[in-house]
Amino acid sequence: MEYNDIVQADRLSAGKSTHLNKMVKVWKRECNVEMKSIFLEIMVNKFVSEWQYKDRTIFYYDWMVRDFFTYMLRWVNGRASPVQDY
Repeated sequence: MEYNDIVQADRLSAGKSTHLNKMVKVWKRECNVEMKSIFLEIMVNKFVSEWQYKDRTIFYYDWMVRDFFTYMLRWVNGRASPVQDY
């Protein structure tokens, strides 16, 4: 992941991309999820850039995490699948 992509996602979301990346990496470590960190970073940055509440306050973080896991389900087995929108 290029540094500019991370900066752009953070700029669009007031830092939520970095915060969500940190949260997801803790989840990955604590739950022994076998997934490359770079893949998670790419998904987080893409998600946050598209997320409808990216301009809201930290009080939306619970929704952000919930919506990210819903978004992530679309990519089960490495392919996009039709799961409800986030």
